[in-house]
Amino acid sequence: MKNEPFGEEVEELNLLYLMLAQRMLTQDRTSAKFRLKINDAVADVLLSLKPRQVRQLAACNQLLCRLVFDDAERFKALVENRRLEGLTGLHAAIVLASEGEDEAQ
Repeated sequence: MKNEPFGEEVEELNLLYLMLAQRMLTQDRTSAKFRLKINDAVADVLLSLKPRQVRQLAACNQLLCRLVFDDAERFKALVENRRLEGLTGLHAAIVLASEGEDEAQ
């Protein structure tokens, strides 16, 4: 993987993501599952990973996290609406929360 473009950066991002996800799940499982958009089974697997397994998984050549915006218009609305300056975090949380509702319907 070290010879691939962005290989080291992908590995570092994966490692940071996995470590953050584990810490979030340890501190507040319900909130972490919502923010990470994962279910109980995935949460259990993440928490069961040993440090060696985390490093091995991080070294894969694919990003383990992804943008949750599947709708470019919603994504653009978050960054282009000048009226929302200072409320962007709150607005993003509302939009992201509604993403799950759209999929359920």
